[in-house]
Amino acid sequence: MNATFKIDVQRPVKFFDGIADKASKPDPILKRWGGYFIATARKRADAAEGWPGLKASTVAKYTYTRTSKITSWGGVRTTYASKLEGYLKGQAKKGSATADMDLKELARLRAGGRVSKDDLAWGGSAALARLRKTAARAQAQRDQGKKATAGGKKRKIAGVKLLGRAARQITFLLAGTTVTALSKVPFAGVHNEGGTSGNDATQPKREFLSIRSKDQVLLSSIALEHFLK
Repeated sequence: MNATFKIDVQRPVKFFDGIADKASKPDPILKRWGGYFIATARKRADAAEGWPGLKASTVAKYTYTRTSKITSWGGVRTTYASKLEGYLKGQAKKGSATADMDLKELARLRAGGRVSKDDLAWGGSAALARLRKTAARAQAQRDQGKKATAGGKKRKIAGVKLLGRAARQITFLLAGTTVTALSKVPFAGVHNEGGTSGNDATQPKREFLSIRSKDQVLLSSIALEHFLK
């Protein structure tokens, strides 16, 4: 008795041809890898696992610094006033009809000018209108001999994250068959690897952008899924 076998090689040939075609167009995999690097860097930065903490002097400084628009003495906070001034000047360049008026009022407030509770209406910038209301409440507190808490009592330390935006502004670049992940912040590298920064200060290593053994497994899974789907 003779046995006859028929083998259809077309299906496996098409399957491997498909893999070869996907391999010749690596951008989809590289983009997914880039997205993985961004997400992983952010998670590591938020977790800060094993990272050295802030210096004691920095903690002390932030602990006693409030983040409101108004200082505890009732004045407009310098950093906030500078930001608002920049915004208003930008509005002036765009042709805002109230920009000049807004800038003059901001200058008056920065110089210690008062705001009457009976004259809170403001026909210009909404941001300046809010500042005037906060200033009026703060001044009323000061008139009663109290510290100004208008605008909140939140301390800056509550919102401080190690490395700030350096570990959270990650992007990636594609070049042929290569994807490179990097921070948009120029000084991020020295923080990631540890070393001396431009002001000769020694920065401890707080690694947020790297490929670990677990990452290699997950990156391989991404590639395998792409080729086989």
